[in-house]
Amino acid sequence: EADRLHTMMLAMTDVQVVLIKLADRLHNMRTLGALPREKRMRLAKETLEVFVPLAGRLGIWSWKAEMEDLCFKYLDYENHRKLSRKLAEGFREKIILSSIQTLYRALLAKGVEYLDLCGRPKTLHSIHRKMVR
Repeated sequence: EADRLHTMMLAMTDVQVVLIKLADRLHNMRTLGALPREKRMRLAKETLEVFVPLAGRLGIWSWKAEMEDLCFKYLDYENHRKLSRKLAEGFREKIILSSIQTLYRALLAKGVEYLDLCGRPKTLHSIHRKMVR
């Protein structure tokens, strides 16, 4: 069924319809906690197999990342909880800002020109995937 849905979504020529479907699924994932466990698991698995890759192909990285993390939360709650505890959000932001400052000083010292210097925290799902590999 996931393959059928994926094919159907890619075959749609109206991008607005695809975007609405993605936005609807993201909203549904945000409110998944209110549903019975069995339905949460089914929707999370379907989202990870169909909607996350679709968001990635369309370049909507923020939706992709949020859906991945929500799927991770519902499909593997225990690992999600452990990892999120270890990686407190404030701590991650401080490391990123510190790394940007270090890189900024190094580039300035070497006379390297650049347009923009920025960073972002990795998502919990992405970190977990790399740990498993």
